[in-house]
Amino acid sequence: MPQPEPENCWRPDARPLTEMKILIVDDDPANVELLQAILADAGFRCTKSVTDSRCTMVVTKDLQPDLVLLDLTMPHVDGFTVIDSLRGADGDLVLPIIVLTGDCDPKTKLRVLQAGVTDFLTKPFDLAEVLARVTNSLKSRRRYQLVEDHRAALESARANALKLRGELWELQSTRTSQVVM
Repeated sequence: MPQPEPENCWRPDARPLTEMKILIVDDDPANVELLQAILADAGFRCTKSVTDSRCTMVVTKDLQPDLVLLDLTMPHVDGFTVIDSLRGADGDLVLPIIVLTGDCDPKTKLRVLQAGVTDFLTKPFDLAEVLARVTNSLKSRRRYQLVEDHRAALESARANALKLRGELWELQSTRTSQVVM
């Protein structure tokens, strides 16, 4: 039975890792249930899943996940196509994507990494490996978000400083013209 979602897990501010949003995309309900159980047991509370890869972009747009766990081999739309869509949709090249695959072929691994994914997990899943890779990816995401927040704050401060400089110049110009008259 699904548990109620904590209200603060949808806020982008300094959430604990366990409250960051994770989207699972896998056509096999057993894999989805296993991953959800692994994550829930580790305290992760903000997970959603999609078993039809055609729905991934709509759910991603609504959810704005911090991490996507993505199966490669699915009917309708394969994982590579989903990766291309995720990377091209809004230019979010830093959204961590961990590919889930049973294909350990070096060519597949290389193709996955060249497609721009963050990491990959091989099936069958190893509990410790799943948690380590998810945690590492979420930490990276949070660091990126903090850097972006600081960049935005600095840009805002710079704009305010330029505005104040202009106002100060106007005041000084007004004073100078009043003194001269």
